[in-house]
Amino acid sequence: MKTSSTFASDADALTTFLDSGTGPIIVLDPCGVLWNQFHSTQRWSRLWQAWRLAPGQTQEGDAWDVLGALSHVSVTEGTAALAAAMFPPEAHTSLTRQLMACVLTFAVDSGHFNGRASGLAALAGQLWADELWTALARWSKKYPYHPALQSARALLTHEGASESLHAIRNGMAIYHHPHVAESFAGECGLNLSTFRLRPGQIIFLTPDIRCMENPALTEVYGFLFTALHALGALHHLNFAVIEPALTTEEEAL
Repeated sequence: MKTSSTFASDADALTTFLDSGTGPIIVLDPCGVLWNQFHSTQRWSRLWQAWRLAPGQTQEGDAWDVLGALSHVSVTEGTAALAAAMFPPEAHTSLTRQLMACVLTFAVDSGHFNGRASGLAALAGQLWADELWTALARWSKKYPYHPALQSARALLTHEGASESLHAIRNGMAIYHHPHVAESFAGECGLNLSTFRLRPGQIIFLTPDIRCMENPALTEVYGFLFTALHALGALHHLNFAVIEPALTTEEEAL
């Protein structure tokens, strides 16, 4: 016997949530099966505002200005949450997360990456192209006394800093890629600050097969899921989650 596992979309759970009007909702939706069902059901599309985040899929989906979301919450808590979502504890050191939090704090506080074509993608591009040491030196010329930059420079003297620099540069490479960057464009798209006024909003995360087979893109979707929950909590939002069930099938050899 040969055993194989596949994801089965939970259409019944989606129907229950949407008919009850309870939101907001995050839907883990491989290949967009439930996204298509949502748009084929007129009563839902009239009542709910739907967003589709699909990094790695060319010119598909909406955008989420992650850095913009930090301007509406505690910067200290928000940057720590984003750094942890981007560099989770099971795979990265605390120093890496502290360095990334400093960089995010600078980006939000200075407004250096504000703008429609900027945001997280532009920040990632600089950290990938220049490495953190070079980026800090460039930013410090314009902001010589910024506390977040001073903290980052101090952290770079700690043991393990070179490994953290390598991890950050590698991580930024995928967010800088054009097919991913367009999902994190600045000043447009999904805005968590509107969800309390209109909770009837639903976010679909719809990786295709190619995305699910790519470890780097899988990490981007993991970041989205974790970051939406973490920043949602800071916006006093409690997302319901619909996720596919893993089914096991046995086939004769």
